[in-house]
Amino acid sequence: WILFGFFMVGLGILGAVLPVIPGTVFFILAAFAFAKGSEKFYKMLIHNKWVGPHLQNYLEEKFIPVRTKIIIISSLWISITVSAVYVLDVFWQRAVMFLIAIGVSVYIILHRSRKIELSND
Repeated sequence: WILFGFFMVGLGILGAVLPVIPGTVFFILAAFAFAKGSEKFYKMLIHNKWVGPHLQNYLEEKFIPVRTKIIIISSLWISITVSAVYVLDVFWQRAVMFLIAIGVSVYIILHRSRKIELSND
């Protein structure tokens, strides 16, 4: 579980840098793996300066802040559209990409949200 967790953290870091990969999903999977394999690494991840607050909101408090929803959905649709227009040339591949984007968007929109104030740390 620990090795899988570190692999997911690596993918999450790539996702934070590359707009095409959704980093948050990989950090959530890393938290799951660390929860199964190492309490020490789980705590390190959920208390991390950059991803910790997002993971705590999602895993412990079961909500996604409104601002984060807007960023997620905007990034998703920009990435999907760019990929569909410039990378894919087969209709069914484009259709699958847009269906996935619709599914993810619906999930994010329907997930519980709460407005939170961000500190300027």
